[in-house]
This record gives sequence, structure tokens and C-alpha cells, in this order.
Amino acid sequence: MSLLTVRDLSVDYAPSGSPTVPAVRGVSFDLAQGEFVGLVGESGSGKSTLGLAITRLAKAPARIGGGSILFDGTDIAALSAEGLRSQRQGGFAMVPQSGMNSLNPVRTVRDHFYDIFRAHGHVTVHDRLQRAKELVGKVELPVSVLDRYPGELSGGMRQRATIALALSLEPRLMVFDEPTTALDVLVQQAVMATIRQLQKSEHFTAILISHDLGIVLETTERVMVMHEGEIVEDAPSRDILTRPQHAYTRMLLSHYGDPRADVVTVPGLESRVPAAGSAPKPDRSPTARSSGREGRAALETLIVESVSKVYPRPRRGEQPVRAVDNVSFRLEPGQSMALVGASGSGKSTIAKLITGVEHPTAGSIVFGDLRVDAIRRRDLKRLHREVQMVFQDPYTALNPLHTVEYILTRPVHNFSALRGNDARRRVLELLDTVGLSPVEQFAAKLPHQLSGGQR
Repeated sequence: MSLLTVRDLSVDYAPSGSPTVPAVRGVSFDLAQGEFVGLVGESGSGKSTLGLAITRLAKAPARIGGGSILFDGTDIAALSAEGLRSQRQGGFAMVPQSGMNSLNPVRTVRDHFYDIFRAHGHVTVHDRLQRAKELVGKVELPVSVLDRYPGELSGGMRQRATIALALSLEPRLMVFDEPTTALDVLVQQAVMATIRQLQKSEHFTAILISHDLGIVLETTERVMVMHEGEIVEDAPSRDILTRPQHAYTRMLLSHYGDPRADVVTVPGLESRVPAAGSAPKPDRSPTARSSGREGRAALETLIVESVSKVYPRPRRGEQPVRAVDNVSFRLEPGQSMALVGASGSGKSTIAKLITGVEHPTAGSIVFGDLRVDAIRRRDLKRLHREVQMVFQDPYTALNPLHTVEYILTRPVHNFSALRGNDARRRVLELLDTVGLSPVEQFAAKLPHQLSGGQR
């Protein structure tokens, strides 16, 4: 008998005053005890909505439009809130996409464990602290994290904490929704290794939701491919890699180039490297790139010289944190540069320093005629008109109380003279530029109504 049986499941989004949008359409599959299954697809394909539905965590305006979800023979789609509570303990749990947004920022990690223990009553008051220590140990976190707040933890530590909290219910089914989002490659590998080890040692069935086909193929035994709300292919991981049957699966695989190759091509994009012996196209030459920009080239040069950033000691008795130590580099107009390193190596701090979000402890940062390290408040708008940053986690970068249109209208007002209908046209144009269409529909959404990629 299957642990989980999903039959003809449909999930719709029915926001008040707007047309109903189907997110999951007639999905059926079975999971056996102990399986580790991947669920892949592009942003907006319905992956996360399906994960939320089968763990009964989907909230309005999402609604189950039809079908059944049998967990160990019980149709959890028809259960009341109290019936769900009893099923969760020892039943199923979900690790959400963003650790920061699933944790209460004003409560310690210990408080989060105690809240779960009190709600489900499966751990006595006397045993709560010891059980919490055991759980953080299972995800390779030090016991000291129990007394820390989510904002004091790195992204990888927060993700491990959310995994430990899900494990506290002793589930037989775990759904991991993009567990490595916003984590660097080394931390991704470490988190995935922990998940694989836990799946074997704790003997739970697992669903790994991800847009990263490489991680899924490396981690899971079976892959379900989702496209436009439907599962279009369901096969062993090896067959998905070597003998994909559906055109959409083949398309996903075609987008993974070999980084060791001299030229990596992406379908639909022209190669950036000219063929041997051919002359560069006029519009790609350095001269053409700078055409019409004479007089601005010097203003656009970024010079970082001997920059350091030291944060005061976070707690009494601890040493100050030297996040950046004597870093220097130069970025010429038209150049692109990658800044890579392990979690905590100082990458994000450097980005905050060169955008004026934070100030260095030592050294200088010059962008054109602006001294960014000593910039005055009245010059910040001029800097930010030229220098912008895409933050690591869209969950924390977007105000959850405002619509996408309002969020985008603010910078349009701040950095241009556009107002009224002109400003709105610019906002819709920006949405179209990044592929969020129909633009009117996306403009009216709140951040939580978007998929991870759409955010």
C-alpha cells in the first residue's frame, strides 16, 4: 500500500474580484514508504502549490478544486483543522522555501521548538530542552543556536533549523520546497547532504521540490516533471537524464550546458563568442558599446581600494567580526565580474558597501566622481540612480503588505519625473521586460501570491 496516493488533484487560485487561475490540474501519483522523489519545473509551474496542497498548508486564495489526497489511507483533503493536527504529528511536514520567512524573528529557535511541542503535546515539559538539543544535533547545528534569533543565523543555519523543526513532528513524509534557495553552492551541497543522510537515518519518504534539475537528478531516485500545472513525465532519475520522453523535459535538460566547454549555448540566445576567424560584429565591439557614452566612461568606473568592514562584537564576550579585510579591485565600464566564495566570506557585505547601504571601516570606494565610502545623504539618490542591487532573498526585499505595482511605482517616482498614467505604463513595461505577463494580473498581486522565481 502506498504511503501517499494523489488522484485527480486540482488547485485553483480564486482571488476576490479576479478570475480564477488554475495552478494544479488533474495531478495523480503514488509514493511508497521510503521513496525520495524529485518534483521539478520552471517558476509558476505549480510545484510549490502542489507541495502546499498535499501537506494541507495552502491558504486562501488557493483552494482545492477537486480530487483526493490519501495519506496512509486517510483522505486528508477532507479533514477538519483538528483532524489535520492529529495527522501532522507522526504524519507529514513541510520545509518551506525561505528559512527567514518561516521563522518568527522575535522568538528564539528554542521558542519555536517549544511552540511545536506544546501544540502537539508529544513531548513532556521535562523532556523539551533535551529533545530540542537532539534535533539541532541531527541537522549538525551547535546547541548554542537554541538561544539565537533567526536574524542572528546564516542562511544555511536557518534552513537547517527549519528542517529540525519539521523533524520534531517525527513525520513519515517530508516535503522540501526549494531548500537551497538563496544559499551559495558550498552551503547548498552541505544542506543537501544533510537531507540525504536524514532521509536514510530517519526513514521518512521525501519529496524534493526544485527548479534545479541538476540537484534533483543527483539527489533523488525518481523525478516528476511539472509543466503548467500538470505532471508531464514521471520516471526514474536515470531515465529522465538519459531517455527523457516529454518535449518539456528535453527542453529543461537542454538548458544545462557543460561549464568546461569553450562555448556554452542556451537555446534562443545568440552565442557571445564569435566563430574562429570571424570578425566581431560592429554592435558588439568595445567602440560600439561606448558609443554615445563619451564623457561618462570615467564616471562609471568603480574603484575599490583597501576596503575593510568590521562589525562590533555581536554578544558580550565575543570578538568583533571582520567581514571584509583589505579588498581591492577595479571595474571598468561595460565589464562584468563575478564575486564568489563560501557563506560568510564577505560577498554580500562588499555589495552593500559599493551600493552605499553600509559604510566601510577603512579604505575607499569611488564611483565616477562620488566617494561612496564617505557619501553624503543628499548624494545618495544620484548614486542609486546609477548603482542598484538585486538582493539575495526576494521574500525579505519585498514588502508583503503592498502589491507589485505599488512596490515598483516607488522607485519610478523616486528616480524619474514620471507620474500618474506615465508611471503606471513604466511599471507595466518593467514587468513585461522580466517576463511577468499578463502584466495587469501580476501588477495586482501581493508578493506571497507569486512563485519563488516570479518574486
